[in-house]
Amino acid sequence: MFTSTDSRLWLAVHLLYPHASQAFDIYQGIVQQSESLINQNKKEAIFAKLVQVMERIPPVSSNLAFQEFEFDQIDQWKVIYKNSQKNQLVIFVGVLIFEMKMLEIAPLLKLSPDKAQFLFHQVFKKLAQNSSKLKYNEQLNFKKQNDLKISYLYTYENLIEYCLGLLSEEDHEKVRAGLELYPILQVTKEEYSRIINQIQNL
Repeated sequence: MFTSTDSRLWLAVHLLYPHASQAFDIYQGIVQQSESLINQNKKEAIFAKLVQVMERIPPVSSNLAFQEFEFDQIDQWKVIYKNSQKNQLVIFVGVLIFEMKMLEIAPLLKLSPDKAQFLFHQVFKKLAQNSSKLKYNEQLNFKKQNDLKISYLYTYENLIEYCLGLLSEEDHEKVRAGLELYPILQVTKEEYSRIINQIQNL
């Protein structure tokens, strides 16, 4: 995915600060203050610095949003950025770019891990619900029974971590089985995977 802490920081700053000049200034400021942490690839410490900066410096509004990515497909991120709270964006960046766990991210934002996880899930769910591919879910039977007792809700609630590869082997297999039982969730999985791949392939 990302080769260094420096590349993670560069990408995260440019996603959180759409105005290219402001993003560059903030990136340079963090690099100058934390060069030894970057050289030692201490990504958790650099993410903590980024959180501190986000608390102090609000993004500048700009009609030229995300100039640094003009040749990349970031349409999904534009929607996420527009419709998410600041702490949701920080959590998203922490998980997808810095590859941190919710237990590491939550204290930095003064949130419980459960609240941080809820906010993270909301980013994906709001975006996926706006997808035209998911509009046909009119007559889904949510009470479908199965021998393995894998519910629709269990599969749905664990789908994001499934796409990120964060589940235990046992839970991964349960979600995989759930996807076979509830084909509509395969469409949701594709949407979630598309969001993740778009950011990780910038």
